[in-house]
Amino acid sequence: MQGNQESRAGAVIHLADGRTGMPLSVSVRQGELQRPRRYHPLDMAYAGVEVLDQDRWHFRCAFCAQFWSPNYPSHSRRMPRRYWQCPNGCNKDAGASGTATGR
Repeated sequence: MQGNQESRAGAVIHLADGRTGMPLSVSVRQGELQRPRRYHPLDMAYAGVEVLDQDRWHFRCAFCAQFWSPNYPSHSRRMPRRYWQCPNGCNKDAGASGTATGR
């Protein structure tokens, strides 16, 4: 056991650059996540979320592989609050402290 050192799980999310189509890899660690500024696969990756289907809002957690799709009213154009948070709480502290690596 290593005393009071916090264990931070890491994950890699693979996606394609929207302009060039070139593959990108984003490395993230719990405790160093950022809240997404906008609904974009790269911003979501820095929050530890993989976007599986951008049009249908299907997500997967980079840490526990939990799949979810936020519930939203069909008449609304806004995403529900905390739509990007894993149902298991893996990225609930995104934006609370630290910054994502590589940004």
